[in-house]
Amino acid sequence: MAQFSKHYADYQRTQTQNYQVNGTDLANTIIIAIRSTDKVDKALKAQFKNSEDVYDIVDISKGTTGKPIDYDLVTLKLQKGV
Repeated sequence: MAQFSKHYADYQRTQTQNYQVNGTDLANTIIIAIRSTDKVDKALKAQFKNSEDVYDIVDISKGTTGKPIDYDLVTLKLQKGV
């Protein structure tokens, strides 16, 4: 059951970043950008509209500009066996 919803944008890693995460816990993850909020934490799950797939939140990189409108980068990994 959805607790809340957020608009998001896909965030693309550079080729170098892809090589750096290869073989780590961050391999096979995706990153999305959302408006900065304190509502999102690692205990929550993520699900995209019109999809049954459920994702774990494995990392949250908070925006650091200090501006009223800031964005967080949220790293997601598809749950296995759901």
